[in-house]
Formats: sequence, structure tokens, C-alpha cells
Amino acid sequence: LKHDPVKERWNLDIGTGNRESTGEDDEPEEVLKKLWPCPVHEGSMIVETTLRYISEKVLSGEESRGPVLPKIVCKREMKEEEVKPFFSEEGKTELMDNFISKRGRPFRGALKRKPTGKHGFEFPPREPRKKAGKKKSTDTE
Repeated sequence: LKHDPVKERWNLDIGTGNRESTGEDDEPEEVLKKLWPCPVHEGSMIVETTLRYISEKVLSGEESRGPVLPKIVCKREMKEEEVKPFFSEEGKTELMDNFISKRGRPFRGALKRKPTGKHGFEFPPREPRKKAGKKKSTDTE
């Protein structure tokens, strides 16, 4: 818990969710390089940090909402060339394989940028389920 003296309340600091521990020994997030212009905030760039891809204005705290994508999504490492479409005007990647669900099952999907700037999934259409056939009677009298 951290106290916010301006708003006179306590806030729960949950971190980014990418770290194994949330102790004070964790290394600070560092900007590695600037990548592309931000599609949401004019004059801002998307930067790669040690933990995520994020708009400079969101990282600095100047804006509270904007494009952000962790470097690891559902146990899948996100590469720079794969995430570039996420930070475009369309805000959606191609279908990608090898995501792992909370239940440990692999799945495929496209990452789509929500209005908040965070990511969501768009899935390919499912094949229709096979209808259960009628059981044949095997009476032999």
C-alpha cells in the first residue's frame, strides 16, 4: 500500500504483473529504444522498455491512458516486428500461435488494442461442433 497525500487515500500498488517478485530489490524499468510514433498521443513515441512496449507519455505519467503491451503475453514472448501492427492506427496484430491460457492450454489469437490502450484478444472462428449421433441399439435376443 502506498499513501497518496494529494487525494488523501491509500492505493494498492500491484505493479506490472511481469515480475516474479514485487520486492524493492527489483531493477527499475529502463527505456531500451524508441520505435514508432504513437497512434494516440501526438508528439509521443512508442518505446521498448525492459518490461513492455509503451507510449512515452504514459510511461512518464503525462497521460494515464495509451498504448501499452507487455513483452510477455500469456507466456509468449512478443517480438518487435510482431507487435508493430498493435501500435498502428488499426491496432490489431495478425493471428499468432503459442499463447498459453491460464489452464495451460495453447491457443492462437490476434492482439487488439482496446480504447484504454491495453490489449485484448480476437480469436479465429471456431469450427462447428459435431452433433452427437444417435446410439444404435445392439439388442441380440
